[in-house]
Amino acid sequence: MGGDEDVVVHVTGTLVTGYDVATGKKLWDVEDRSGDFRTCAVSPTAVGHVVAVLMRRGDQGPCGFLVAVDVRRGKQLWSKGILGEGSGAGMGTATVRVTANSVVSGTQTAPVVLDARSGDVRWTGADQPDEDGEAHSLRGLEVAGNSLVASYGDGLGGSTALRRFDLRSGRVTARPSPPKAPETPTPKDVLSVLSVEPLVVSLGDDTNADRFYFSRVGDAWKPLRTDAVEGVSARSGPQEGMVTDGLFVKAFTTDDRSLDVGFDTVVAAFDLESGALRWQHALHRDAGRVVLLPGTVGGAVRAVASDHDTGDQLYAFPLEDGGPVRGGRLTVDASLSGAPSGLNDLTGAVVQGERLIVRSQVDGTLVAFPFPSKA
Repeated sequence: MGGDEDVVVHVTGTLVTGYDVATGKKLWDVEDRSGDFRTCAVSPTAVGHVVAVLMRRGDQGPCGFLVAVDVRRGKQLWSKGILGEGSGAGMGTATVRVTANSVVSGTQTAPVVLDARSGDVRWTGADQPDEDGEAHSLRGLEVAGNSLVASYGDGLGGSTALRRFDLRSGRVTARPSPPKAPETPTPKDVLSVLSVEPLVVSLGDDTNADRFYFSRVGDAWKPLRTDAVEGVSARSGPQEGMVTDGLFVKAFTTDDRSLDVGFDTVVAAFDLESGALRWQHALHRDAGRVVLLPGTVGGAVRAVASDHDTGDQLYAFPLEDGGPVRGGRLTVDASLSGAPSGLNDLTGAVVQGERLIVRSQVDGTLVAFPFPSKA
């Protein structure tokens, strides 16, 4: 899901739907009536009342078709194919971003920037060749302000290059060398860009949950001390983490023999200047998992934590010390359809002001939950 201040947008199948944030009432539908296209499992983003959606032709095609919708009027603004026929695939991690006046996505080998209102292509990045002159594959990208940072890979799927572009002109402004993992990288180690300003990346094999994290300090990479996370066999959780206020905040899974189910979640924050562990907090909950929600409210990171016995519950982690504030469980009035059945249903949740908004998997009802306060 995505949205702006007043409208939350949900994307599924061939349908893009807008709901009123205050009431949950459905406002509009935009649908591909040809039946040729399906929305990709990529969260849409909205800025300035424009939401952009990546689509594919059929069920198996690459995510190479962009649609922009005016969320206030519920009208399609434009549609544009960004992959030519026979392109094979798009970027390694399909991404769409919307800035104040641009929609950003990518082909198999280069980022593409379009005008948010007209869909006109402003620029397509030049291919980045390898030693044999073959174009590197585009792995992923992130955008902030007037900068776009893209990561590239070789034919084996590993990451080999980083490029920073001027978002307005498409000019390459920096070519930072990728960081090196403390251990010998495998051919499939993939570099993911998590933040542009400051520049934060992760590096690791896609088949392994354990990844290494780095921040760019001046002209050097600073490794984040994830090895300082306490717990038996601490390892990366399924979510990459988030960058906010000079910190990288992430949930880690740890074996905990004191719990009946045997594993717990530790939420930890790292200083991006030094790489040091700033704080960590173990939830001590059976089968605990955490989904960190984007943005901060009242100086705290908001999250939803699961528990084997009690289900999902809202949390707030104040950035200065990480001591959690526990909120209410994700349960609703019996007259409504019910809360999501598990954390997997929260991957498409959105944060709108002081509320977490999710869509019931049972009947499509939109449900809003208030966050716990910081104090």
